[in-house]
Amino acid sequence: MDMLPMKEYMGPLLEAIRTKNIELAEEWARSEHWATVEQLIAASSPPPSRPGSVVGGSVSVGVGGSSSGPKWTCSLCTYLNSMELRECEMCNTPRITNN
Repeated sequence: MDMLPMKEYMGPLLEAIRTKNIELAEEWARSEHWATVEQLIAASSPPPSRPGSVVGGSVSVGVGGSSSGPKWTCSLCTYLNSMELRECEMCNTPRITNN
Protein backbone atom coordinates (compact mmCIF):
# COMPACT_ATOMS: atom_id res chain seq x y z
CA MET A 1 0.00 0.00 0.00
CA ASP A 2 1.29 3.44 -0.90
CA MET A 3 1.85 5.49 2.26
CA LEU A 4 3.39 8.50 0.50
CA PRO A 5 0.30 10.69 1.07
CA MET A 6 0.92 10.31 4.82
CA LYS A 7 4.67 10.95 4.59
CA GLU A 8 4.52 14.59 5.66
CA TYR A 9 2.51 13.70 8.79
CA MET A 10 4.69 10.82 9.98
CA GLY A 11 7.62 12.96 11.19
CA PRO A 12 6.30 13.59 14.72
CA LEU A 13 5.43 9.91 15.19
CA LEU A 14 8.83 8.75 13.92
CA GLU A 15 10.52 11.27 16.23
CA ALA A 16 8.48 9.96 19.18
CA ILE A 17 9.57 6.41 18.35
CA ARG A 18 13.21 7.38 17.83
CA THR A 19 13.39 9.27 21.13
CA LYS A 20 11.03 6.90 23.00
CA ASN A 21 8.85 9.90 23.86
CA ILE A 22 5.56 8.41 25.04
CA GLU A 23 3.83 11.79 25.42
CA LEU A 24 4.64 12.77 21.82
CA ALA A 25 3.45 9.37 20.58
CA GLU A 26 0.19 9.69 22.53
CA GLU A 27 -0.34 13.19 21.15
CA TRP A 28 0.06 11.86 17.60
CA ALA A 29 -2.29 8.95 18.39
CA ARG A 30 -5.03 11.50 19.19
CA SER A 31 -4.61 13.21 15.81
CA GLU A 32 -6.76 12.85 12.71
CA HIS A 33 -3.70 11.29 11.05
CA TRP A 34 -3.92 8.24 13.33
CA ALA A 35 -7.56 7.81 12.31
CA THR A 36 -6.44 7.81 8.67
CA VAL A 37 -3.76 5.21 9.41
CA GLU A 38 -6.36 3.03 11.15
CA GLN A 39 -8.65 3.24 8.12
CA LEU A 40 -5.78 2.27 5.82
CA ILE A 41 -4.92 -0.67 8.06
CA ALA A 42 -8.54 -1.82 8.24
CA ALA A 43 -8.84 -1.69 4.46
CA SER A 44 -5.71 -3.77 3.88
CA SER A 45 -5.30 -6.26 6.74
CA PRO A 46 -7.07 -8.31 9.43
CA PRO A 47 -8.77 -6.23 12.13
CA PRO A 48 -6.55 -4.66 14.81
CA SER A 49 -7.08 -5.54 18.46
CA ARG A 50 -6.74 -2.02 19.88
CA PRO A 51 -9.93 -1.07 21.81
CA GLY A 52 -11.96 1.54 19.93
CA SER A 53 -10.15 0.82 16.67
CA VAL A 54 -11.64 0.24 13.26
CA VAL A 55 -12.64 -3.43 13.21
CA GLY A 56 -13.43 -5.32 10.03
CA GLY A 57 -14.17 -2.14 8.11
CA SER A 58 -16.52 -0.87 10.80
CA VAL A 59 -16.04 1.60 13.60
CA SER A 60 -18.20 2.67 16.50
CA VAL A 61 -18.43 6.44 16.57
CA GLY A 62 -18.78 8.17 19.93
CA VAL A 63 -21.48 10.63 20.95
CA GLY A 64 -21.24 13.95 19.20
CA GLY A 65 -22.13 14.27 15.54
CA SER A 66 -25.59 14.02 14.10
CA SER A 67 -24.87 10.57 12.68
CA SER A 68 -23.66 8.45 15.55
CA GLY A 69 -23.61 4.68 15.68
CA PRO A 70 -21.74 1.96 13.85
CA LYS A 71 -20.14 2.84 10.54
CA TRP A 72 -18.41 1.00 7.72
CA THR A 73 -15.39 2.31 5.84
CA CYS A 74 -15.57 2.54 2.06
CA SER A 75 -12.82 0.42 0.52
CA LEU A 76 -12.23 3.02 -2.21
CA CYS A 77 -12.49 6.48 -0.62
CA THR A 78 -12.39 5.55 3.13
CA TYR A 79 -15.52 7.57 3.89
CA LEU A 80 -17.32 6.37 7.05
CA ASN A 81 -20.83 5.35 6.03
CA SER A 82 -23.92 4.44 8.03
CA MET A 83 -24.36 0.67 8.42
CA GLU A 84 -27.77 0.92 6.74
CA LEU A 85 -26.23 1.96 3.41
CA ARG A 86 -25.37 -0.68 0.80
CA GLU A 87 -23.08 1.65 -1.13
CA CYS A 88 -20.79 4.54 -0.21
CA GLU A 89 -22.55 7.84 0.26
CA MET A 90 -19.61 9.72 -1.28
CA CYS A 91 -18.45 7.60 -4.23
CA ASN A 92 -21.25 5.01 -4.67
CA THR A 93 -18.84 2.07 -4.34
CA PRO A 94 -20.75 -1.04 -3.23
CA ARG A 95 -20.21 -2.12 0.36
CA ILE A 96 -17.99 -5.19 0.65
CA THR A 97 -19.16 -7.61 3.33
CA ASN A 98 -17.51 -10.74 4.68
CA ASN A 99 -20.81 -12.66 4.65
